[in-house]
Amino acid sequence: MHPRDYKCGFFKASEFVIFDPRPSASTWAKIVFIIDQLNPIRKILGQPIKIDSGSRSYEWEIFKKRSGLSQHVYKNGKGAVDLTTEGIEKLEELYKLLLSTKFTRICIYRDKLFIHADFKPSQHRLYESKEGEWERVFS
Repeated sequence: MHPRDYKCGFFKASEFVIFDPRPSASTWAKIVFIIDQLNPIRKILGQPIKIDSGSRSYEWEIFKKRSGLSQHVYKNGKGAVDLTTEGIEKLEELYKLLLSTKFTRICIYRDKLFIHADFKPSQHRLYESKEGEWERVFS
């Protein structure tokens, strides 16, 4: 079985590589770790969680005029995922549920209705987007 076909619980590995056409073996391992974090959350939430973005290739990031240093570039970071679910109330519930995971930075974008979660070492864990800037919400 190709890693792209890996399915565990509610998620398929292929959902995480839309912007990374040639993921490495270490990328697949990071995806499995993220899936392991999200499955219990999805069960508690009781409705689908959509993966908007997982792994991104360095080339994709440069094409989008980004630095290429994002946690989404799994070769550089430990991994990141952008998530959404239906309804602002459920999005906020998802945000709270993510606190029980191993993600070290969780950012909610209420204006764009998605959550970014990653493993970047951070002084603070929770952020909220305010006009494109991240503001610390809790320590």
